Amino acid sequence: MIISMVMVMDRNRLIGSNGKMPWHLPAELKYFKKVTMGKPMIMGRKTYDSIGRPLPGRTSIVVTRNQSWPADGGHNEAQQQYLDNGQLRVASTFDAAVAIAGELLAEKQTGQGGDGESTGEAEVAVIGGADICKLAMPLCKRLYLTVIDAEFEGDTWLTSFERDDWSLASETTVTVDGYSLSYQVLER
Repeated sequence: MIISMVMVMDRNRLIGSNGKMPWHLPAELKYFKKVTMGKPMIMGRKTYDSIGRPLPGRTSIVVTRNQSWPADGGHNEAQQQYLDNGQLRVASTFDAAVAIAGELLAEKQTGQGGDGESTGEAEVAVIGGADICKLAMPLCKRLYLTVIDAEFEGDTWLTSFERDDWSLASETTVTVDGYSLSYQVLER
């Protein structure tokens, strides 16, 4: 199993503002969907709350210390349905989330489960927030990093990222949504 991370940041490594992304870039959201489709996604509870629901074609594994989440979170009927059909899983630690992702990928390989298109590679995608990235970074073998050539205001940075730890496997730079975006795939 490959643990990868999918992140977007500005040129100062900013990734968030008040629990949300400080930008709205439809092209980047399409890229995110392409990269994560069919893969289990590990995220913190705040990241999940900012999204609001499991995304189609992917299982969301939410890491939270709150043992009764989401049962006491006032979740609506649709969110309970995601829990019931396995599109939403809850883990109390990052290690437990990785174990759940491993189980999901094993089921997919044996044909017992699946949550969308498979790339043929057993890969889990870590998507944030900053605390989960800090825990995941030492284990990640691949980083799908989008760098926005701009500066935004916010309060959360990707401090766990050290450029020297990575080799550039591919890079595509485009200008979309009024910004220059560099889509980088980095490998260890």
